[in-house]
Amino acid sequence: MVKISDFENLKGTRLVISDTSEYDGRKVKMLRMDILKMSQNAFSESLGVDISTIEKWENGISKPSNTAQKLLYLLAKHPELMNDLYRIIDERKEVTSSDHSAD
Repeated sequence: MVKISDFENLKGTRLVISDTSEYDGRKVKMLRMDILKMSQNAFSESLGVDISTIEKWENGISKPSNTAQKLLYLLAKHPELMNDLYRIIDERKEVTSSDHSAD
């Protein structure tokens, strides 16, 4: 991983912050539906926000915070990161004795 501090004293370099302010309602909805293929409920739970927040973002009533916009930006570039925000447990799977360690 690149550390910003490694470049602080390197002449001719500068830090340019990616523009993450582009997430209006249309882009949030496109990210959720077309890229991540998630319901509003699953998306809101994964991001840790209320479903009404997702609805407000998508309807243009409010915009995601700067921090949320950075997360949305990263998820759009790397949708596989969503897999790190939740996991699916198959509750239909039968528990066998090999699933438990010996007491």
